[in-house]
Amino acid sequence: MKKTLSLFLGLSMLFFASCSDDDDPETPTQDIPQEVITDVILTLTEVGTDDTVVFRASTGDAGFEEGATFNNQTGVLKADTSYDTSIEILNSLEDPAEDITEEIEELDDEHQLFYIPSENAGISTVYGDFDGAGNPLGLTTTLTTTTLGENLTLRIVLRHEPVKGAEGVSDGDITNADGESDFDLIFEINR
Repeated sequence: MKKTLSLFLGLSMLFFASCSDDDDPETPTQDIPQEVITDVILTLTEVGTDDTVVFRASTGDAGFEEGATFNNQTGVLKADTSYDTSIEILNSLEDPAEDITEEIEELDDEHQLFYIPSENAGISTVYGDFDGAGNPLGLTTTLTTTTLGENLTLRIVLRHEPVKGAEGVSDGDITNADGESDFDLIFEINR
C-alpha cells in the first residue's frame, strides 16, 4: 500500500511538473509588419462631367514623413463645384506596385481616411463608403467647393484603428479618433 501511494504521488508530481500554462507568454508574439506606402493618388471627377483633378504624393522610399507637403496637381479645382473622389494607395517598391487600397477595403473596420481642408479653403467632404458597422471609411467621398480662398491645402490622414464611435469621428473630425496614422500628408491646391 505504501509503495502504491508513493508511486501515485511520484506520478502525480511528474504529471503536474510537465504541464505548462497555455497563458504563459514565454513564446514571443510576432509583430505584423506595417504596410509600406509610397504613393497616394487622389482623383476628383467633377460631377456630371469627365473633368478631373488629380493630386499625387510620392516618396519613392519607405513612407511619408508626418505632415509632408506635396504640390503635384493636374487639372484645375473650380469654385462652387462638386467632385466624386477616389483615392489609390500604393507600395511602388514592389514590382508590380502593390495596391494597399485593397487591404484597407478588406480591413475597413480598422481604417478611416480624414480629409481636412485649410480653414479658408471653402471645401467640404461627405463620406461615400462605409465599413460593415456603418462607420465611414473614406476611400470615396464627395468633395464640394464654395468660394476658394488663397494658399489652399488639403490634409489627408489614413488612421489605423481609430475610435470610430468617438465624438465627431463619423463626421470626419480627427480630434477624438486616436489610433495611429499610416500616413498624414498635405496637398497644396492650385486653382
